[in-house]
Amino acid sequence: MIEAPNLTSVKEHREENLDGIAAILLVPKFNRKGFDDIIQRLEYLNRRLGKNLHFYCAGYGAYQPDIEDTEKLNINFKYNENGIPWTFSQRQFADFVDELEKETNWMYSGNTKIIILENPTNFKNCIVLKIDEMIKDKIIDSANDIIEALIQYSRKNDSVQQMSLKEIGKIAGDETIKGILSLLPKQFENLWNIWNKGKHYTLVDLK
Repeated sequence: MIEAPNLTSVKEHREENLDGIAAILLVPKFNRKGFDDIIQRLEYLNRRLGKNLHFYCAGYGAYQPDIEDTEKLNINFKYNENGIPWTFSQRQFADFVDELEKETNWMYSGNTKIIILENPTNFKNCIVLKIDEMIKDKIIDSANDIIEALIQYSRKNDSVQQMSLKEIGKIAGDETIKGILSLLPKQFENLWNIWNKGKHYTLVDLK
Protein backbone atom coordinates (compact mmCIF):
# COMPACT_ATOMS: atom_id res chain seq x y z
CA MET A 1 0.00 0.00 0.00
CA ILE A 2 1.53 3.29 -1.12
CA GLU A 3 0.60 6.75 0.07
CA ALA A 4 -0.62 9.01 -2.72
CA PRO A 5 -1.10 12.62 -1.62
CA ASN A 6 -1.11 13.66 -5.30
CA LEU A 7 -0.94 12.24 -8.80
CA THR A 8 2.66 13.30 -9.27
CA SER A 9 3.75 11.00 -6.45
CA VAL A 10 2.04 8.07 -8.23
CA LYS A 11 3.92 8.77 -11.47
CA GLU A 12 7.26 9.18 -9.71
CA HIS A 13 6.89 5.95 -7.77
CA ARG A 14 5.75 4.05 -10.86
CA GLU A 15 8.73 5.27 -12.90
CA GLU A 16 11.05 3.82 -10.26
CA ASN A 17 9.03 0.62 -9.73
CA LEU A 18 7.95 -0.75 -13.10
CA ASP A 19 7.48 -4.35 -11.99
CA GLY A 20 4.08 -5.74 -11.12
CA ILE A 21 0.52 -4.49 -11.44
CA ALA A 22 -0.38 -0.97 -10.32
CA ALA A 23 -3.77 0.45 -9.37
CA ILE A 24 -5.13 3.67 -7.92
CA LEU A 25 -7.53 3.28 -4.99
CA LEU A 26 -10.23 5.94 -4.79
CA VAL A 27 -11.66 5.10 -1.37
CA PRO A 28 -12.51 8.27 0.57
CA LYS A 29 -12.98 7.91 4.31
CA PHE A 30 -16.51 9.29 3.99
CA ASN A 31 -17.49 6.29 1.83
CA ARG A 32 -18.18 4.02 4.79
CA LYS A 33 -18.50 0.70 2.96
CA GLY A 34 -15.30 1.09 0.94
CA PHE A 35 -13.41 2.46 3.92
CA ASP A 36 -14.44 -0.43 6.18
CA ASP A 37 -13.71 -3.08 3.55
CA ILE A 38 -10.35 -1.74 2.34
CA ILE A 39 -8.75 1.02 4.42
CA GLN A 40 -9.49 -0.62 7.79
CA ARG A 41 -7.53 -3.63 6.48
CA LEU A 42 -4.48 -1.74 5.20
CA GLU A 43 -1.99 -3.48 7.47
CA TYR A 44 -3.29 -6.92 6.48
CA LEU A 45 -3.37 -5.99 2.79
CA ASN A 46 0.10 -4.50 2.91
CA ARG A 47 1.40 -7.87 4.11
CA ARG A 48 -0.55 -9.75 1.42
CA LEU A 49 0.25 -7.68 -1.65
CA GLY A 50 3.88 -8.62 -2.10
CA LYS A 51 6.01 -7.15 -4.87
CA ASN A 52 3.66 -7.79 -7.77
CA LEU A 53 0.77 -5.50 -6.86
CA HIS A 54 0.94 -1.82 -5.93
CA PHE A 55 -2.07 0.10 -4.62
CA TYR A 56 -1.82 3.90 -4.59
CA CYS A 57 -4.14 5.23 -1.87
CA ALA A 58 -5.42 8.64 -2.99
CA GLY A 59 -5.64 11.17 -0.15
CA TYR A 60 -3.86 8.95 2.37
CA GLY A 61 -0.33 9.23 3.71
CA ALA A 62 2.05 9.85 6.59
CA TYR A 63 3.65 13.12 5.50
CA GLN A 64 1.12 15.89 4.92
CA PRO A 65 2.91 19.10 5.99
CA ASP A 66 0.55 21.37 4.06
CA ILE A 67 -2.55 20.03 5.80
CA GLU A 68 -3.69 21.36 9.17
CA ASP A 69 -3.99 18.77 11.93
CA THR A 70 -7.68 19.56 12.30
CA GLU A 71 -8.23 18.45 8.69
CA LYS A 72 -6.51 15.08 9.09
CA LEU A 73 -8.46 11.94 9.95
CA ASN A 74 -6.44 9.20 11.61
CA ILE A 75 -6.84 5.67 10.28
CA ASN A 76 -4.69 3.58 12.68
CA PHE A 77 -2.13 2.48 10.07
CA LYS A 78 1.64 2.94 10.14
CA TYR A 79 3.72 2.15 7.09
CA ASN A 80 7.11 3.79 6.85
CA GLU A 81 10.49 3.37 8.45
CA ASN A 82 9.72 5.94 11.14
CA GLY A 83 6.37 4.43 12.07
CA ILE A 84 4.49 7.67 11.46
CA PRO A 85 0.74 6.97 11.33
CA TRP A 86 -1.19 7.57 8.13
CA THR A 87 -4.05 10.04 7.96
CA PHE A 88 -6.71 10.87 5.38
CA SER A 89 -7.21 14.39 4.07
CA GLN A 90 -10.43 15.28 2.27
CA ARG A 91 -8.64 18.25 0.70
CA GLN A 92 -5.82 16.10 -0.68
CA PHE A 93 -8.31 13.52 -1.93
CA ALA A 94 -10.29 16.23 -3.73
CA ASP A 95 -7.09 17.71 -5.19
CA PHE A 96 -5.99 14.23 -6.34
CA VAL A 97 -9.33 13.68 -8.13
CA ASP A 98 -9.15 17.16 -9.70
CA GLU A 99 -5.61 16.48 -10.90
CA LEU A 100 -6.64 13.10 -12.35
CA GLU A 101 -9.63 14.62 -14.16
CA LYS A 102 -7.50 17.44 -15.61
CA GLU A 103 -4.87 15.00 -16.88
CA THR A 104 -7.37 12.57 -18.37
CA ASN A 105 -10.82 12.55 -19.94
CA TRP A 106 -12.32 10.54 -17.08
CA MET A 107 -14.76 11.98 -14.54
CA TYR A 108 -15.04 10.64 -10.99
CA SER A 109 -18.64 9.81 -10.09
CA GLY A 110 -18.06 9.21 -6.40
CA ASN A 111 -17.96 6.06 -4.27
CA THR A 112 -15.21 3.43 -4.41
CA LYS A 113 -13.24 2.91 -7.61
CA ILE A 114 -10.13 0.89 -8.46
CA ILE A 115 -8.22 2.04 -11.56
CA ILE A 116 -5.82 -0.58 -12.93
CA LEU A 117 -3.03 1.21 -14.78
CA GLU A 118 -1.03 0.42 -17.88
CA ASN A 119 2.74 0.29 -17.51
CA PRO A 120 4.15 2.92 -17.60
CA THR A 121 1.56 5.24 -16.07
CA ASN A 122 0.44 7.24 -19.07
CA PHE A 123 -3.31 6.62 -18.62
CA LYS A 124 -3.69 5.48 -22.22
CA ASN A 125 -5.18 2.11 -21.28
CA CYS A 126 -6.92 1.51 -17.97
CA ILE A 127 -9.54 -0.70 -16.36
CA VAL A 128 -11.88 1.13 -13.99
CA LEU A 129 -13.58 -1.24 -11.51
CA LYS A 130 -16.81 0.14 -10.01
CA ILE A 131 -16.93 -1.50 -6.59
CA ASP A 132 -20.25 -0.14 -5.32
CA GLU A 133 -22.07 -1.24 -8.47
CA MET A 134 -20.56 -4.74 -8.19
CA ILE A 135 -21.79 -5.06 -4.61
CA LYS A 136 -25.25 -3.75 -5.48
CA ASP A 137 -25.64 -6.34 -8.26
CA LYS A 138 -24.26 -9.11 -6.01
CA ILE A 139 -21.23 -9.83 -8.18
CA ILE A 140 -19.15 -9.47 -5.04
CA ASP A 141 -20.18 -9.39 -1.39
CA SER A 142 -17.61 -6.74 -0.49
CA ALA A 143 -14.55 -4.98 -1.86
CA ASN A 144 -12.53 -7.70 -0.11
CA ASP A 145 -13.53 -10.15 -2.84
CA ILE A 146 -12.10 -8.10 -5.70
CA ILE A 147 -8.97 -7.14 -3.72
CA GLU A 148 -8.20 -10.79 -2.92
CA ALA A 149 -8.86 -11.74 -6.57
CA LEU A 150 -6.39 -9.07 -7.69
CA ILE A 151 -3.81 -10.38 -5.21
CA GLN A 152 -4.19 -13.91 -6.59
CA TYR A 153 -4.14 -12.63 -10.17
CA SER A 154 -0.91 -10.71 -9.54
CA ARG A 155 0.71 -13.85 -8.13
CA LYS A 156 -0.34 -15.92 -11.11
CA ASN A 157 0.74 -13.22 -13.55
CA ASP A 158 3.89 -11.84 -11.99
CA SER A 159 5.25 -10.65 -15.33
CA VAL A 160 4.09 -7.14 -16.14
CA GLN A 161 4.02 -8.15 -19.80
CA GLN A 162 1.15 -10.51 -19.02
CA MET A 163 -0.80 -7.62 -17.57
CA SER A 164 -0.31 -5.38 -20.59
CA LEU A 165 -3.55 -3.67 -21.51
CA LYS A 166 -2.57 -2.76 -25.07
CA GLU A 167 -5.45 -2.93 -27.55
CA ILE A 168 -7.64 -2.80 -24.48
CA GLY A 169 -10.83 -2.29 -26.43
CA LYS A 170 -10.42 -5.63 -28.19
CA ILE A 171 -8.93 -8.57 -26.33
CA ALA A 172 -6.49 -7.82 -23.52
CA GLY A 173 -8.84 -5.92 -21.25
CA ASP A 174 -11.65 -8.47 -21.37
CA GLU A 175 -9.17 -11.32 -20.89
CA THR A 176 -7.78 -9.58 -17.83
CA ILE A 177 -11.30 -9.12 -16.44
CA LYS A 178 -12.10 -12.80 -17.07
CA GLY A 179 -8.89 -13.77 -15.28
CA ILE A 180 -9.86 -11.67 -12.25
CA LEU A 181 -13.45 -12.94 -12.24
CA SER A 182 -12.30 -16.55 -12.28
CA LEU A 183 -10.64 -15.94 -8.90
CA LEU A 184 -13.73 -14.53 -7.18
CA PRO A 185 -15.59 -16.78 -4.71
CA LYS A 186 -18.74 -17.01 -6.87
CA GLN A 187 -19.06 -19.30 -9.89
CA PHE A 188 -17.37 -17.74 -12.90
CA GLU A 189 -20.05 -18.60 -15.47
CA ASN A 190 -22.77 -16.91 -13.41
CA LEU A 191 -20.63 -13.82 -12.88
CA TRP A 192 -19.75 -13.41 -16.55
CA ASN A 193 -23.41 -13.59 -17.53
CA ILE A 194 -24.33 -10.60 -15.37
CA TRP A 195 -21.03 -8.72 -15.62
CA ASN A 196 -21.72 -5.61 -17.73
CA LYS A 197 -19.04 -3.56 -19.39
CA GLY A 198 -19.86 0.06 -18.65
CA LYS A 199 -21.89 -0.69 -15.53
CA HIS A 200 -19.40 -2.72 -13.46
CA TYR A 201 -16.19 -1.85 -15.26
CA THR A 202 -14.92 0.20 -18.17
CA LEU A 203 -11.96 -0.37 -20.48
CA VAL A 204 -10.85 3.13 -21.27
CA ASP A 205 -8.15 5.30 -22.77
CA LEU A 206 -8.07 8.06 -20.19
CA LYS A 207 -5.82 10.34 -22.20
